[in-house]
Formats: sequence, structure tokens, C-alpha cells
Amino acid sequence: MPSILYTIKISLIVLAYILIIFTRISLAGTTDRPLDYQQYHALNITGGIFYGPGQMPDSLLPKGMLGHIEFRQQLVGTTNFFNNGPEPPNVPGEVEIIPPVDGLMSNGQAFNEHVDGGIASVGLGAMRFLIVVAAGGPNQGRETYELQPDYNWEIITDLALDPGFAEGIVISNNLHITSGIRFVPKSLQTSGGILGGDDRSGSLPSGVPVIGRMGDYDMDGFLDGIVVGVSNIPLDHMFLPGAPVTQIRYFISDIPITPFDASLLVLASINNYQPVWNRVMTLASSNDLVGKYMNTHLTHYLEDIVSRCEMVDNLLVKALEGQIGIDRIAITKLRNNSKTKLVAATHLLDWSKKKVDSNAIPPEISERAIHLFEEVKKMTEIMGGLSTLKPKSITSKTIKRPINPK
Repeated sequence: MPSILYTIKISLIVLAYILIIFTRISLAGTTDRPLDYQQYHALNITGGIFYGPGQMPDSLLPKGMLGHIEFRQQLVGTTNFFNNGPEPPNVPGEVEIIPPVDGLMSNGQAFNEHVDGGIASVGLGAMRFLIVVAAGGPNQGRETYELQPDYNWEIITDLALDPGFAEGIVISNNLHITSGIRFVPKSLQTSGGILGGDDRSGSLPSGVPVIGRMGDYDMDGFLDGIVVGVSNIPLDHMFLPGAPVTQIRYFISDIPITPFDASLLVLASINNYQPVWNRVMTLASSNDLVGKYMNTHLTHYLEDIVSRCEMVDNLLVKALEGQIGIDRIAITKLRNNSKTKLVAATHLLDWSKKKVDSNAIPPEISERAIHLFEEVKKMTEIMGGLSTLKPKSITSKTIKRPINPK
């Protein structure tokens, strides 16, 4: 009998160890999933907002796909040009806007059939444009993805809006779309000292910010976020010449990201609010459209900063649960540090909700904000040293991939 009990005891101990090991493997699989450089990846565009051009009302953007991304290193890669005419894969909106399906814009120029921007209904349907990547620009139909030194992601592309007739096509060559920040530009007329420009992009006055983000906000182990882009209609165009255009696109992806790396991306994105705060301070006493807009949206900006601080903390908690290869003591210290950022940001938010004079920003509040951004930069540098993410300044060897572009 004792031998049976002893056998059962040993068996239970072995089972416990197996369960522990299995749990560690499971955690590693869900939180430290490596990027497979032999596979293609994609951003699934889940929607967005199209502002403008000019005084045109804002419009919702549909779903889309930025596909066939080949990574050379984490978040640095390319979608190469691909077009095989009428053969699949095809861009779904082509049959609706520029039939027949042949992989060509309405001016006969080819576009990248691995990138589907959807159909933009501008002016609440007054005009409809197919959003594609044109082949004739400086990027030759490619889209390039670069992780910048400030940990913002940039997508470099030659974006085309095709309404179904050649004269109406709008192409923004070498457009830099970002998960960071852009300011709505002035009209080309105003920038060139010409009267008659329309200095707004839908509901957004020229000079106000649009701000993206990137990380793992749904905490599923894959990259997600918001990217933004701004441009102008060419001066010689038949449709609202010179007017600014702004886009915001929301995305999810099949690109693996660890909780620690995701927390770094979210933390670094808080730095994008420093130029916003600087502009708020500069325009605090201004009564023009930009000053009024910035003051009206100050509480929203601070709410977003608080939300990002909370997400940094949540992701660091998840990193402590399952991250492998990083000092847990270091992560714990970083999490404590992130909590102080959250407290500081919450104090600023509380002040903005209680302030009576919409134009008054006390010196102590300004100092708190400046200190918050300084501390975020310091923490970003520390986390960057521990992260697997390396901005574009760090080169890596070329990875061999399958020849078949499909």
C-alpha cells in the first residue's frame, strides 16, 4: 500500500511539473510569438474618416486591405508592386468604379493589386473615389513600411483617388502616412500667397493635429492602431483645387507583437502630444479657428494621454505574466514608473475639466505637462534598450522569400 501511495505522489508531482511547463509554453506562444520573415503579412483596414477636401463634409471610410507585406526586420518592410491584369487577386471596388476589371486606373495606369484602400464617398456621396496605389510615381507602385527613431510607423506610398474618369484622378506622390502626428495643411493658395484658398479639411481647420497610435490595444498579441495622412488637391485639378485632404484609418493585423514591445510603442506615442501641447500654449489666448479648436479639444487630448498611460500599464502587467527574455525586475520598475506617468496625466485631465477660463493655462500646469513629456522620453529610451524593436537606422540582412508573388 505505501508503494502505491508513493507512486501516486510521484505521479502528481510529475503532472504538476508538466502543467507548469505547458503553461509556460502556452504563455510564450501567446505573448512572445516571433515574426515569421518567410511569410507575408497584412493590415486589415476596419474603417476610417475622410475629411474634406476643403469645406466638403466629413465622410466615413470603408474597410480595406494593405496586403503582402514582406518584413526585413520587425515593422520594417515592403509591399512590392503586383499587377496581373484581370486575373485574381483583384481590388474589389474596381468593378464598381472603373470597370472592366483589368488592374488599370481610368487613365490606363496600372495600380498595385495587393493594396485595397476601398471606396471613399466624398461629400457624403457627392463623389466616389477608388483608393489605390499608383504604379507611375516615385515609389513605382510599392508601399514601404518604416519604424522611425521615435517609434512611429510610417507607410510611404503613391496614393491615388480615381473617380472613374481620367480628368478627376488625384495622386499624392510619396505620401507619408503615419501612426504619429500630422497637422492639417493650409490650402496651396494660402501657402503660395494667393487669395481664395480654402483653409480647412472638412470639420478640421488647417493647423490642427490628427494623431495616430500603434500597439496592441485589444491585447490579442497582434499589432493594431490608427494611421493618419494629409495632402492637398493639386492646383490644376478640376475638383476643389489646392484644398487640404485628411484621412484617418483604423487597422488590425496578423503581425505578432509582444506585450513589452507593444507597451513601448504606446508609451512612445505619448510624445506625439508634446507639439500639440506646445501649440495649445502658443494659441491659448487666440480667438481664431485653430486656437478655439485646440482649446475646445484640450480635454479630449488629455483623456487620450491618460488612456495611453493606462494601456502602457496593462501591457506591462501582461508582459510580467508571460514575457520571456526580459528581466522581470526591470519590467516591475518600469511598471511602477508608468503608474507615476498615469497619475501626472490624470492631474492634468482633472485640471482641464475643472478650469473656468478656457484660455487660461497656469504656469504650474504647463510645468507639469513639460515634466510629463520629459519623463516619457526617458522611459522610452530605457524601454527601447530592452526591446526587440529596432528603428530603420539599424540595418538587417535581406531575407530570402518565395518567388511566387501571390
